[in-house]
Amino acid sequence: MDPQQDVVSEAEVSTVPQDIGAIYLEHRDVMYRVAYAMLRTDGDNQADDVIGEVMVSILNNPPGHIRNWEAYLVRAVQNKIRDLWKSAAHRREQLQLAEATPLEGDRLGGNEFEDDPASEVVEQIGRQQTVQSVRDAMAEMEIWDPQAAYVLWQCTGLERTSQQVADELGVSSSRVRQIASKARKKLTSLLEAKEVEL
Repeated sequence: MDPQQDVVSEAEVSTVPQDIGAIYLEHRDVMYRVAYAMLRTDGDNQADDVIGEVMVSILNNPPGHIRNWEAYLVRAVQNKIRDLWKSAAHRREQLQLAEATPLEGDRLGGNEFEDDPASEVVEQIGRQQTVQSVRDAMAEMEIWDPQAAYVLWQCTGLERTSQQVADELGVSSSRVRQIASKARKKLTSLLEAKEVEL
């Protein structure tokens, strides 16, 4: 055997694949730190999956001459996680589109009565009449008991807490709840007298 055949040139050394297992063991802590930092809300399994996919990809398609394996592996992990995020966003978008897709009957015209604009107008007028009736009843209640009307509007209309209204009025929150309860009953009786359905 010719001894010159055993000699490998420096150019050939740089193309010889390195021991990927040893590279992984040397840089795995850094890869996991990067993966955990980027996947804070995700479980450990995703970090394992990402790093596993990076290493399988390197085994299947070994890169050429790498001067800094740590930087290369960190970049590969970051890119894999970004791809994961993009695919997750794409899946969410597809689910939202699927939910927004009309049902079969809707595509074929659906129920003609529901599509009638006149029924929508009638419904809108009915809502406006109900709102006006509630306003009229609140105006009557304001004459009957201004404090009750005020408390009811603050708690129900403006959705303030009973404690906030109590602090403003200088009473206890339980007193505010009593006033609001009494005012609701009065409003309901006024609306029933006007034959308003809520």
